[in-house]
Amino acid sequence: MKKVHFLMPIISAMIAVMPGCKRENLETKRDASNGESITSASNHDDGEWSVPVHLGPEVNSSSRELGASISPDGLSLYFNSDRPGFGSFDIYVSHRACKDCPWEAAQNLGPVINGLSNDGTPALSHDGHLLFFNSDRGQPGNIDLWVSHRQNQNDDFGWETPLNLGPQVNSNEEEFSPSFVGGGEHAELYFSRGLKTWVAPISQHGEVLGSAVEVDLGGEARSASVTKDGRELVFWATRPGGIGGTDIWMSTRKHIGDPWSTPVNLGAPVNTPFGEMEAGISDDGKTLVFSGTMTRGSSLGFQDIWISTWSHH
Repeated sequence: MKKVHFLMPIISAMIAVMPGCKRENLETKRDASNGESITSASNHDDGEWSVPVHLGPEVNSSSRELGASISPDGLSLYFNSDRPGFGSFDIYVSHRACKDCPWEAAQNLGPVINGLSNDGTPALSHDGHLLFFNSDRGQPGNIDLWVSHRQNQNDDFGWETPLNLGPQVNSNEEEFSPSFVGGGEHAELYFSRGLKTWVAPISQHGEVLGSAVEVDLGGEARSASVTKDGRELVFWATRPGGIGGTDIWMSTRKHIGDPWSTPVNLGAPVNTPFGEMEAGISDDGKTLVFSGTMTRGSSLGFQDIWISTWSHH
């Protein structure tokens, strides 16, 4: 049986329920790192995350759905599942015609991306031409980060043969949950190694430009996902002050290069006593997708994907 990194959440009941995270105390203004004008939920004076919505049988199944991420245009949802496919975990994609439209039935990305291996935690570059993901292909039990390119950013089945990202990112430990950030000379790849978050400089073409270093987030921080401008980061962890065995947390910074702030628990209604994990935040910081356990309610399998949006009062 192949080794997988998808850990079962620790189910823990807690008496206190935290209020929804108020982002006005985290970040009130951000500048575009590449000259673009980016509207973010951080610009809102007051707001909160909406009650999460279960994505239903078009996305979820009686199996496990994890590692979700939203495409730059907000119309594609990439994730991994252990439903019957090519390997132990395969990568799938679901589409919607508009941001208010329903998600369509998820499709397997096929044998170029998925094989007999464990393939998961997909993430796109901002231009949609690169797909980063983890896989133990060719080396069962040792999970590395890989990248694939496509010519047409709208063709989810046009991915080319993946390439291993090499020793400046990959090691004898397991690397997973990549997140591509920034543009030009300031592009970075965040990812998980063990219980911590790491980051490495990377080109727009997916070439690693330097050795990865650990990101100081004050402790355990798994599966970090970062907004396009590199100023908001979400991750999941088991930390003191949480609601469940595993919760989703957020950290911010005013400028790229600044230290990340002390992480804040997103609170209810995103987090519950039943455990939430593997969150992905959209480029503009307004949409959050994550996995919740079957005890959350409305679930079809052990871990299903949910979606929440940021709204102001």
